Amino acid sequence: MFKLSRSADTTGITEMGEVEVSPAEIVRRFGAPSGVDGYKISGEYVFVDKKGQPFVVHDWKSTNLWDHSFPTPEEFWSSEEPPELSVSSRDLETNEFEMWFLEQLEGG
Repeated sequence: MFKLSRSADTTGITEMGEVEVSPAEIVRRFGAPSGVDGYKISGEYVFVDKKGQPFVVHDWKSTNLWDHSFPTPEEFWSSEEPPELSVSSRDLETNEFEMWFLEQLEGG
């Protein structure tokens, strides 16, 4: 249904949803996140559906890259506390992806 992609084009994505899950749980299941802009986003996971459309799970202004009082990216991605993580796409409904993503973490 969806698969992790290191090469998908994410041009034009925008936040469409959110998931609440421990960053450490995501790292255990999918490995370390890809680094991003080093400012608002410290890490992301890009998935594609069967049509190649990207769905991106990422932090948004959650680390000390954005605000010095926030945790470092390393602290954030090793945290067991579940913050709200953004789910972005190209204006596509994200509910199906979010359900699949959470199922992968429960079954992983």
